Amino acid sequence: MIPLFQLFLDICLLRRGPQDTPASTALFVLVLLASLLIDVIVIISRTPLADAMLVVFVNTATNIIVVLLLLRILGHAPRTQQTLIALMGSSVVVTCILLPMLAINLYFMSESSIFGFFLLAFNFWSLIIITHIFRHALEINIFPASVLAIGYVMLSFSVVNLLLPQAG
Repeated sequence: MIPLFQLFLDICLLRRGPQDTPASTALFVLVLLASLLIDVIVIISRTPLADAMLVVFVNTATNIIVVLLLLRILGHAPRTQQTLIALMGSSVVVTCILLPMLAINLYFMSESSIFGFFLLAFNFWSLIIITHIFRHALEINIFPASVLAIGYVMLSFSVVNLLLPQAG
């Protein structure tokens, strides 16, 4: 399990890319379940369990479909599983790093500017990671990869806000 965490951490640190993830159905399912669980844990602090599960499921399904279509349209369909594993695995790592800060903020019920700054920094880091993954998966330059990453993140936020406005 440690080598897997190290792989995702390396992707988050831009040292490795989606091409370094094994194309494995078992790993895909494991990372998908971990991603669903961690996302529900984050959202459940602000909303009932059933709503959190619905939002996370629909958002994850939307993201999977977008990546699948994007890779298929651009001629890189065989990379879909590795790309999804890299996206979800890196998201789990970033969220696990962010969780203690979210818990502290929830405990103190504050919306401090320091917390806002760190949240913004983590969101920016996530955007850089997604850009990095898209750049490698699609074999494109950083600018189009960043445009796709921004669209991907905006779509994700839109889905969450549509289903659960107070969670987004």
